[in-house]
Amino acid sequence: LFISLILFGMRGEDAVAFINTPYNMLSDVKMLRFFQNLSMVGITVIALLVLLSMLFKNFWCRYLCPYGGLLGLFSTISPFKITRDKQSCIQCGKCTASCPNRILVDQAGRVWSPECTGCLTCVQECPVKGTLTFQAIIGRKTLTARNLALGILGLWFLIIFFAIVSGHWESKMSTEVYKGLLPLIDQIGY
Repeated sequence: LFISLILFGMRGEDAVAFINTPYNMLSDVKMLRFFQNLSMVGITVIALLVLLSMLFKNFWCRYLCPYGGLLGLFSTISPFKITRDKQSCIQCGKCTASCPNRILVDQAGRVWSPECTGCLTCVQECPVKGTLTFQAIIGRKTLTARNLALGILGLWFLIIFFAIVSGHWESKMSTEVYKGLLPLIDQIGY
């Protein structure tokens, strides 16, 4: 829904206009105030999330995080997938046990789950070298953890570079405006 609205329902000028609205400026100040004066409800929610994260591995990331959902979306269209060589696999189950998203890697020839974020934990835990690889869907090209990390870092810095060059990196809200809003924030409703 969000991606379709952003890509097809919102022009670039509309996105920039939203970022510069008074609502968006106040949301940052309201978030700061929320954490400065945590209520019992806020403390309870945070404590509940911590407890659930201790009971269920990666609880926030797997069930609630919108970024995790976005990674799942990209996982489905990724040209690379975790691939298991059934001939060399010794069925030890270490790949499945190490998977933060509890994907049954030891039962798949190629992992097609939207929960697979390509973290390569299963590949690193496999005791038989070359049994699990991060392999292209078409062809036999593999991507190592090092090259994947370098590619992601390169893409990250490229995005930051273009944001700085295009003037979209810095907030339009000056420090003076931010400081002026802080004392008034309790008087401004939601």
